[in-house]
Amino acid sequence: MRVSLTMIVKDEEADLPRCLASVADCVDEIIVVDTGSTDRTKDVARRHGAAVFDFTWVDDFAAARNEALRHATGDWILWLDADDYLDDDNRRRLRALVADLRDENAAYEMDCLLLHDAEAGKETIRVGHVRLFRNDPRVRWQHRVHEQVLPSLCQLGIDVRCTDIVIRHGGYFDPEWTRRKLERNLRLLRLEDAERPGHPFVTFNLGWTLYLLGRSAEALPLLERARAWATAEQPFTRQLYLLLAQVLAQLGRIAESLAACHAGLRVLPNEPSLLLEAAIRYYELGAWDEAERGFRAVLASTDRRARRETARHNLAVLLLQRGKVAEAEEQWRTLLQERPQFNLAWSSLGYVWAQQGRWAELEEAARWLEGDPQTWADSVVLRIRALLARRDFASAKALLQSAIRHNPRSLALRIAWADVLLTEGNDGAAAEQALQDVLTLNPNYEQARQQLAALRQRPASSPSIMVSW
Repeated sequence: MRVSLTMIVKDEEADLPRCLASVADCVDEIIVVDTGSTDRTKDVARRHGAAVFDFTWVDDFAAARNEALRHATGDWILWLDADDYLDDDNRRRLRALVADLRDENAAYEMDCLLLHDAEAGKETIRVGHVRLFRNDPRVRWQHRVHEQVLPSLCQLGIDVRCTDIVIRHGGYFDPEWTRRKLERNLRLLRLEDAERPGHPFVTFNLGWTLYLLGRSAEALPLLERARAWATAEQPFTRQLYLLLAQVLAQLGRIAESLAACHAGLRVLPNEPSLLLEAAIRYYELGAWDEAERGFRAVLASTDRRARRETARHNLAVLLLQRGKVAEAEEQWRTLLQERPQFNLAWSSLGYVWAQQGRWAELEEAARWLEGDPQTWADSVVLRIRALLARRDFASAKALLQSAIRHNPRSLALRIAWADVLLTEGNDGAAAEQALQDVLTLNPNYEQARQQLAALRQRPASSPSIMVSW
């Protein structure tokens, strides 16, 4: 069975080499449809053996993808975006799957990790996409944006099978670029909504896009409307209820958010993402027994998409707040055995070890964190805690001054600097300025606001304001 890789691209010379190199030995031909590149994208594609075709952009991703299908000659179609790529393990899995393909009425779903942040330990979004399917002229893409091939496959009765293959998808590291992409998607969705009023999938994606743009109040009625079509058979039902719960929580309607989780669980019993979201809502409502049961239910789930790492971390946080420090530490250590790069667990353990004066272990956590640019500031903060415990203010200030010069917009470093000055208690003016700097970066940081008010009210001879880390 021959496999054709199909792609649509525009100005992707930076990402395209990594993508093509990661699947070159898994496919028999590469079809690249270019929708108007002004950089060297087409040259890069040809150097990697691709057949390149031009296509005039018509505000329709499905139309561009169908143009790529029109040129494919393989028995099977694999599709990727230019900022998709596979690591070594998943490339081996894909190669094994491709080698075993037969003349069968099937398609294969793979998970896609949407990498919104490079910081290890911050949860990325994981979604399932049908990535590999038969080359059949009856199979075509639908929708201007968030285009789908699954409805076409379902109409033909094709058996969609899950795999353990994970594709990584970058492209969300630059907030401004992401905002422009979301605004473009919103424009395309509104075009399609005008053409197909009330279409469930379009309505759902309009709500999702508005939520991602921070417009939750506008998103809510659209998600509520899409809920009327949310059956167990609809592919967007899980994400719809999850989004509905998150939007309500963002609007401060925590009890309603929990109710949305339970409504979703009635449609999709034991769905791990909804169990996790419900557990978080229970935690926010102070119902800690229910929250703990929810986190443990996610850990016990056999669903391959269960966010066990997030559940385990949240369970550890809950145990710590309940005074079960040893159990919390055990959960974080287990998490790091499963995923050593989960830096939020290292930061949390560092906090525990700082409270217990376990300075050698704290230094181990700091060394781990300093290797990642995204958590380097956390390593500095951990070391500051150790220095303050020894009341070595001079070393703490020198370390922080150097770190702030390196990253002046780090909120964590600015908070630590204010805490050092407040704890030392020798320079009220500098401490006041440090707190103002914190509020400049985050005007909603209530602890800094309270500390600033207290600092301005205290007599000059009063003792320093101690800070709870």
